[in-house]
Amino acid sequence: MDSEGLKHLRIGFMIVLGLFLVFRYPLWEDHVAGGWDMCLTYLWEGTLFGGQPFCNQAPIIYYVGYVLNYLIGEYAFAGMAFLKLAAFVLAFKYLAELTTSLGVKNHFLDLFLFILFLYPYGANKPEVLLSSVFFLKGFLTLYSSKNPNPSAGVVFAISLFLKYTAAVPIIISGIYFLYIKEADVKRKIFDAILLATPTGVLTLVFLILHPGFFTYGVLAQTAEPVMSSLGSIALIFLSFNVHTIALILMILALAYVYLISDEAEKPIILVPLLTIPFVVFSMSRAWGFYHPPRYYALQVYPLLIASVHIFHKRLPKFFTLFVAVVFIYPSINDSGFVGSLRTNYFYDEIRQFNNVVSSGLSALPNPKKGILFESSREEIEYIRENGVTEFFKPFGWDIPSGDDRFIYSGYEFTGAEDPYWAKRLRDIENISYQPHSAFQNLSQNEVELKNEILSGKYDVMMYTAHSWIVLSRVFNDMAADEVSRFCAVFIPDFRQRGIGRSYSAVIYEANQSFCQEQAKAVASHYTKAFDEICSKSHLAAETTKLVMMQNQYLLKKTCNSKSKVTDTQVYTPKILDVILLALTYVLIHFTLGKKEKKPKSQKRIRSSSRRHPK
Repeated sequence: MDSEGLKHLRIGFMIVLGLFLVFRYPLWEDHVAGGWDMCLTYLWEGTLFGGQPFCNQAPIIYYVGYVLNYLIGEYAFAGMAFLKLAAFVLAFKYLAELTTSLGVKNHFLDLFLFILFLYPYGANKPEVLLSSVFFLKGFLTLYSSKNPNPSAGVVFAISLFLKYTAAVPIIISGIYFLYIKEADVKRKIFDAILLATPTGVLTLVFLILHPGFFTYGVLAQTAEPVMSSLGSIALIFLSFNVHTIALILMILALAYVYLISDEAEKPIILVPLLTIPFVVFSMSRAWGFYHPPRYYALQVYPLLIASVHIFHKRLPKFFTLFVAVVFIYPSINDSGFVGSLRTNYFYDEIRQFNNVVSSGLSALPNPKKGILFESSREEIEYIRENGVTEFFKPFGWDIPSGDDRFIYSGYEFTGAEDPYWAKRLRDIENISYQPHSAFQNLSQNEVELKNEILSGKYDVMMYTAHSWIVLSRVFNDMAADEVSRFCAVFIPDFRQRGIGRSYSAVIYEANQSFCQEQAKAVASHYTKAFDEICSKSHLAAETTKLVMMQNQYLLKKTCNSKSKVTDTQVYTPKILDVILLALTYVLIHFTLGKKEKKPKSQKRIRSSSRRHPK
């Protein structure tokens, strides 16, 4: 293929990839965690971080939302979409500057990795996207000057107070800069103070404006880890899968390239080399299970992309294999583009596993009037694409799609508290009022929902483990005699582990004796199904016993299985993995793998005044 044809192939590929992801992750959808609308109201009232079990993000993103709401009101979502678009443009501009400074100019590779990694994890997370842009700008400012530029500290501070996960790469970047700087100890101490002063000033400002800000932002984020340090390290290797392999390969590859790289390239490799393993370790220690870092390390992804260029320059013969195995293949479960190609094949396996665990639904009566179903956005999308009947078919529920069946997602409502972070905060702050009651008055959507429930529109209401529970807020707002009209049966649910996420609740408009009979039928079902669940997952079997206890039944069964399946990690490699990996390898090799000619003029990151100590 001639150079012109290769250029057209690259352009066509980028357009298709870009359009696919834009439609899959539209910029106009905002998913800032922690009760976004509530937190903006608290900021308006002057009570943000003031004793509510919400608002677990860094403060600047709330001020951004506040300004957008103040300026354009109901069109604030459009303002946020424009802001994210501008952030992506700036991120790519800074990325291009960074890779050009390394003596390469392969912007097709920049764009490919930018679209594949930065876009999916930043499109619906404005706080981490903006934080990543500011971190990259601060990094460029710091390492392109002989002495610390005061503006670098300012930009780093903004990045930190947009998303606290920026702290790790900022600290690593600053320490390494001071380490390689040729100066005496007093000068280095002065420079460190110079870089840290803006963060200190902003911390004082936020403490004055919001006295509880430190508790929300630091103490509640770090208190009571689920696992010990040694247990966390062991878990990463015991849950050995493609992500673990990719992490090991990435560390080894980056460490080797760091050793053979020149002085100006070392900080670019060092930051992701140290940051990503640290984030993975911290997540497994705090949550009790291993998961790829995704957007929690998004700030260093531009530097990770730059490291790919350095690998390409230093080890061109292994470049394509390195990118395919370490960057593309491990992202198959998480990447918006490649993951979508395999969803129908591999998520069927996960869905089948969840259907076995949740099979107790088959012991419950089929809804006659309507079902109100609260679940995650992913499950709502599955229902919209495949129909309500398809979703409930494994349980024998005949629920035809139609206007009389109201299926909704909790994202359309106010949103409830994070069952993990909020519990920590409650323990620290001794917050005693009931969960999900931060808004004493329901939103208009929730008022309408409450009226529909009380009018008898639904004979069954259900929320799954993977959701923040709006139904609990609605029932919390009902009078005692209204609540007494309903009862609930609990079903094991393994879609997502975590506090309050191990079961689905099925709520009937009926008396308690009705639900007691249904709970008895469910317990009988799981007594028979227990061995099958145990053979698939020891953890799922133990979860089943705990949920039966919520139904006031003790399941006298023991699971001796050594199966290591946890939550949704039931995926086993199949032939399609090999096919996708081979196609990825060929695609990268022929479209992105060839070395570009070195540009005639380029502005490299300054290194003449710094010498790496031997």
